Amino acid sequence: PLNNREPARISLPTLTGATDLRVSLHIKNKPEQTERMFIGAVINDEVYYQELTKSDFFSASYYSFVGKTLTKLNSSETITITASDIAKITDIAGWVSTDGWSAILVDNIEYFGEKIDFTTTTATTPKNVQFYRDNMKLDWSEEFDGDSLNTDTWNYQPETKHRNREETCFEKENVEVKDGNLVLVDKKETVTCGCVNMTEEQHVSKYKHSKTYNYTTGGIDSQGKIHKKMGMIETRFKCSDGAGTWPAVWMCGVDETGAAHWPFTGEIDIMEYVGQSPRSQFSSLHYTPDSYYDGVTSYTKKSAGGKSYTLPNNQRYCDDFHTIGIMWTEKHIDFYIDDYVYQSVDITNEEFYAFRDYDFYFLITFPLGGVLGKTIDDSALPQKFYVDYIRCYQPYDVESEAVTSNSVTLKQREGYQYSLDGRKWQDSNIFTELDNDTEYTFYQRIKPTSVFSGGSNKKVISLKTEKASNEEPTTISTTNPTIAPTTLAPVTPVKIKLSKPEITVKAGKKQFTVSYKKVKNAKKYKIYYRLKTAKKWKTITLKGTKKTIKKLKKGKKYQVKVRAINGKVKSKFSKVKTVKVK
Repeated sequence: PLNNREPARISLPTLTGATDLRVSLHIKNKPEQTERMFIGAVINDEVYYQELTKSDFFSASYYSFVGKTLTKLNSSETITITASDIAKITDIAGWVSTDGWSAILVDNIEYFGEKIDFTTTTATTPKNVQFYRDNMKLDWSEEFDGDSLNTDTWNYQPETKHRNREETCFEKENVEVKDGNLVLVDKKETVTCGCVNMTEEQHVSKYKHSKTYNYTTGGIDSQGKIHKKMGMIETRFKCSDGAGTWPAVWMCGVDETGAAHWPFTGEIDIMEYVGQSPRSQFSSLHYTPDSYYDGVTSYTKKSAGGKSYTLPNNQRYCDDFHTIGIMWTEKHIDFYIDDYVYQSVDITNEEFYAFRDYDFYFLITFPLGGVLGKTIDDSALPQKFYVDYIRCYQPYDVESEAVTSNSVTLKQREGYQYSLDGRKWQDSNIFTELDNDTEYTFYQRIKPTSVFSGGSNKKVISLKTEKASNEEPTTISTTNPTIAPTTLAPVTPVKIKLSKPEITVKAGKKQFTVSYKKVKNAKKYKIYYRLKTAKKWKTITLKGTKKTIKKLKKGKKYQVKVRAINGKVKSKFSKVKTVKVK
């Protein structure tokens, strides 16, 4: 339509009681290109749309359907959306008509109403998350005891920090520790932001807000002090019910130097809540599928998860405390609340590298307004956000109990599984028929259950079997004097040798192809590649001798190396080759 394109659709849940439907979105395009953007609603399988101009679009942080007059696709018929029409909308539709490449990116879809009933995730029967708490060790916790913030663990969010067009300025005075809780306070008071190195015009340009704010809030983070990776992480919290509030407990990743390069190093939103929807909260991952951070300023932001969880029986998050958390493994991040698992995100795809490679620090914030907070109810202020604790659990470390020349016995733990390669798991803690004087890597995890289908994250230990004793050959006695004694010679293990591969790399359009001759005794090969300016290598394992690496950055230089593998035996790396992608 309008450019011979079928609009993309996002299916919506069946609901009753909603009085408005709002969509937060933005456009991604090359700056020199122009575009026409269209947003629409599907009612009775008919698309009704409205064209948004660029200036109109960027003047608001969301698009609200109520009160909009939409035109029926391929017709002059129009419809003005009322509150009673919201329940009839089955899909959101959208498309871009442009003279070049462009895309609409949908950030959030929100319903508003006094009481909304729809097919979101609500609790039925809690699952046994307690089994994991009982069988994992408490690795670290913040209980918020005492009467002041522990600054050995936490930093105050600086008043110069602004992220998503919030209407608040961070103030230390709005952070309290009281009665075993962290308490963040939202207040209505006018302050001037301390961006001393910015003019008023610069501040408005960067943050879309003057240096004068009419509200204050509190926030803390643990960057540079407490960083965590994988395991079970949970927090107990209680929200407020005022419109405009936007409390969150979340995590951001840091690279090997301790620097955060959002979204390259990733973001985990354990919980987010907005005061307009007091029964629901949601959890998400934010990241970029682009290569590791190498100083670039442009990127593609992506999100995963984003599933909301609505409390049953008309409960609200401001009525009582609730426990929410994640089970973070090498393959999944599972989200649960009050011991009910409501979403799981697979992070095995290459683009989720941040959640496999990086440590993350904590943030606890309580802004007003902004992209999600929306309209602030001044009459409800001040408001408070309570956090009782943050607790991080890890599987117990792998421990050995006995090592011989051909076997290893690990310490048996209730509910755990064991592996020699990290892929094939067994309940037994005993490994036999091993080679003598050989180093092995053993893995341990809490076994998968109906709660977490992937179990827990893995713990690793390297152990070397004992060297077989050099005893004299054993003589087999016999009662028949005519038969000479038989001598058994000791068995010498066969040592596998692998030569290093010789590789050839050929550049292509946003890709390169690496090839190499087959290495004798090799079972598989591991390709390592990275941007020449990056520190971290990406890897691909395969059995073949040729691989094309795609979706690379145009005009950038990449480094490549390969090694051959047979079980625990690895060859030396090939010579590192540098290739410039076309």
